[in-house]
Amino acid sequence: MKKLLGLICPLLLACMLCACGRSEHTLVLREAKDANCGENGNEAYWYCEECKKCFSDKEGKNEITDTSVLLREATGEHVFDGGSTCTVCGLFLEDEEHPQSFYLLNEDNASYTFLGVSSATQVVIPELYEGLPVTAVSEGAFRLNTVLQSVTLPDTVTRIGADAFYGCTALTEIRLGSGLTEIGKAAFTGCTALQDVYVPDLETWLAIDLDGVSATPFNYARRLYVGGVEITAVTVPEGVREIKPYAFYRMEFLQTVTLPEGLEVIGECAFAACSRVTLSLPSTLTEIGKEAFFFCRSLGTVTLPESVQSIGAGAFLQAGLTSAAFAVTEGWQYGEEALPADELAQTDLAATYLTAQKTESAWTKTEPADPT
Repeated sequence: MKKLLGLICPLLLACMLCACGRSEHTLVLREAKDANCGENGNEAYWYCEECKKCFSDKEGKNEITDTSVLLREATGEHVFDGGSTCTVCGLFLEDEEHPQSFYLLNEDNASYTFLGVSSATQVVIPELYEGLPVTAVSEGAFRLNTVLQSVTLPDTVTRIGADAFYGCTALTEIRLGSGLTEIGKAAFTGCTALQDVYVPDLETWLAIDLDGVSATPFNYARRLYVGGVEITAVTVPEGVREIKPYAFYRMEFLQTVTLPEGLEVIGECAFAACSRVTLSLPSTLTEIGKEAFFFCRSLGTVTLPESVQSIGAGAFLQAGLTSAAFAVTEGWQYGEEALPADELAQTDLAATYLTAQKTESAWTKTEPADPT
């Protein structure tokens, strides 16, 4: 009520003042202002700075004598995002006065899932709620929140559910914690404004299982920050045995990648659409997944080590290969078709096979027949 009077009374008093005594008013448009949870707004109107009267038209012919009609009352719907302070107006409430819980106790009775909000602009999810760790972001948690701009996850969160940020068209950055191991299907679909993804270290990113191409934020994001530093080159740590599917999908900013000895598997679409990347394959590699290097236009040359046993369908489709050297040219099959060793020995022809002509089926290397 005090805020209501705070808007109405000055207008009423102003409009009771004497007329300006001139034939024309000096009118200024007062733009409409939306109310929020703790603050009134107002409708648009024209205001005479001389006589202090309000009008509905810029000609000053239709005076508004009841200024209460201009009021847009505060909504009273605060946004706490799991804390005790409203992120919109700053109102502080004690925990026992919380109007709503944004958390769901998990079945283990030892952790919580964050359920999300529909209108907050900046969200920092805490590590603990009621003394227990927050370990997940629920499915659809922020779905269609069109004002959300940034989200920070704690190290305790291990899973982002499907559709979690679906349609968050204002989201520009997300900061992931070191405990994250799973991102659900379509988690970032429609995040068209997304630019920046922050991870504490590369090991964190490489540990994440992405549920298909729609789970990765790099359908839209254009920068990856590792330990706070923007990167254009990646050195995969020693000890990593697998580059998981979609791990570097569409990271167009990547220019060089160094893969360690000991790496055995490069997953499906792991480097797909990394149009600037160059790299060499380690001698321990055994499997290259489907479309792993699709549209890697800057590869140029590649050497397939003796250890490689399978190459997924379209693994190098539309990649910029001019030369593909096989350490072993015998025993390769494209689907059910045996590939002649003398043809694979021609590095330019082998590159053409991999990038354009023989891309619909997987390549597999068969063991030579036992002469006994």
